[in-house]
Amino acid sequence: MTLNICDASAEDVDFLAAMLLEAVNWSRDRQAATLQSIMNTPELWHYVSDWKRSSDFGFLAHQADETVGAAWARFMTADDPGYGFIGEDIPELLRGE
Repeated sequence: MTLNICDASAEDVDFLAAMLLEAVNWSRDRQAATLQSIMNTPELWHYVSDWKRSSDFGFLAHQADETVGAAWARFMTADDPGYGFIGEDIPELLRGE
C-alpha cells in the first residue's frame, strides 16, 4: 500500500486534535483523557488551538482513502510553553498515528 504525505491545513484541525488525544493517552497506566478534557486543559489544547498559525507546519499521512497519521510543529512562547519547551525559536514537534 502506498503512503502519501501532504501538508496539514487549517481544515485538518479535527484530525490533529484526534492525534493529540492519542498522544495524551499513550500510557495505559493512567485514566484516559477525553477530547473534551483536553479542550478544557489549556496546556494541552494549545498544541492545536487556532491551527494553522503562520508559523505552524505539519504533515498528514494518507493510505488509500484514510488519514492514518500526522506530525506537526508549533512555536510556543515563554508565557505559554509546551511540555518540551526549549526556546521561542525552537518549535515543538508532535506526532500521532
